[in-house]
Amino acid sequence: MKHGLPESGPSPQNRGPMIRFSPRPQIPLVLAPGLGCDVVVWRHQIAALGSSCHIQVPDYGMADSLRAMARRLLAEAPPRFALAGHSMGGRVALEVMARAPERVERLALLATGFEAIALGDQRRAIVDAHDAACFDVPVID
Repeated sequence: MKHGLPESGPSPQNRGPMIRFSPRPQIPLVLAPGLGCDVVVWRHQIAALGSSCHIQVPDYGMADSLRAMARRLLAEAPPRFALAGHSMGGRVALEVMARAPERVERLALLATGFEAIALGDQRRAIVDAHDAACFDVPVID
């Protein structure tokens, strides 16, 4: 590695450049699920990344606000971690950043809105998030 940049060169199969990063300790990863979702929504990411880093998915329990969910996430999370939030989990991640930015080394927000959902649209948003994202089941009108 020169000047902090990865080395590159031809791949063993001569299919183009291959980038090598120097090994470093893996950062624990916290995956914050969206509304009505749980660890199931992250199953593919856990399968793909689980052998290369420690992954946690918080259980919000009966938390009734973003602040309460963020407090619960922070109570269970390692001292420093990478954080990815899906949908409402992204809003929880933003609350975590407001409370303890020094603990979050990296942040990813996935399909996260930042504006409030109109009251009439809340039920539909919950059904869509639950059915489409959590269980790969299409919403039937």
